[in-house]
Amino acid sequence: MDVIGSDPFSKALAERLEARHVPIERRRFPDGEVCPRITGKLSDNVLIAERMSLPLDPNTYLAEILLTVKNLKYMKVGNISLVMPYFIYSRQDRTFRPGEPFSAKHVLDMLADAGVSRFFTVSSHMERFKGMLTAPMPAHNIDGYSIIGEHLRGLGLRNPVVMGPDMSVNMAVQKVASMLDCRSCCVSKHRDIDTGRLSSSGVDVELSGSDVVIVDDIISSGKTMLNAVRSAKSCGCGRIVLAAVHAVNGSGIESLRKHAWRIFSTDTVNSPISEVSVIERLAESIKWASGEPVTQEMETKKPDGGAVSDAFSWFG
Repeated sequence: MDVIGSDPFSKALAERLEARHVPIERRRFPDGEVCPRITGKLSDNVLIAERMSLPLDPNTYLAEILLTVKNLKYMKVGNISLVMPYFIYSRQDRTFRPGEPFSAKHVLDMLADAGVSRFFTVSSHMERFKGMLTAPMPAHNIDGYSIIGEHLRGLGLRNPVVMGPDMSVNMAVQKVASMLDCRSCCVSKHRDIDTGRLSSSGVDVELSGSDVVIVDDIISSGKTMLNAVRSAKSCGCGRIVLAAVHAVNGSGIESLRKHAWRIFSTDTVNSPISEVSVIERLAESIKWASGEPVTQEMETKKPDGGAVSDAFSWFG
């Protein structure tokens, strides 16, 4: 297998897979068009591993990915896999209002039509996708929350409570809480789909003096987490830790720093708070999907005895 990409993330993943790394040279014309160039000869089995850095530009990123995939097809590469650590356009994981696109599904369709034969991402709306989206190619949604939970174990938390900023992450919150052997709760949040305005209700768990870990999949504007911070502080909590799988907005990160004892994310996006790496878990999942030997831990997590379905597989 050859791993191609322009970011140190792709090189580190190649090293973990003991694969050859071939750089991609990124070029932009004066009118804004992009021209990604593959700089070396390739085998018949290629893994594209590209991530974004802040400030995000998902439209350019998607164009570069699609052009790279089509270029690989013209180069007669037989098997093309894609690692998209942060699955762009996955927020629109259903049609919320008439006339809106089902963006997550449409992006997967475009990738499959271009030539992607296998897709890897990290914690892309896990609870929603499991019953709502069938991918057009074998797709693997690696669990970033368990990676966060492992990191939290080393922070010396005092009587911690894991909190979700809304009920959509309840399953993830419970999982992290079980890893820390502690209590959990979720803020009840409502967002007006027309105005974006948030409203919420309190929590029903005693937080006085406890360190509160607020866990979410994304830090974007920071408003959702800030809403949860206010709920926690109103209950007299101790220190506050903010943890997200994807940190996608620099101003959102900065707006939260003063409210937290610690704030961190994984490295699915290259950001100032990318403190925890998903590379090890991605590498294990890629090996498993390729039929290569994996660790004993991963062996116990193969879904349905190891069969890969066309729906998202769940690791972690």
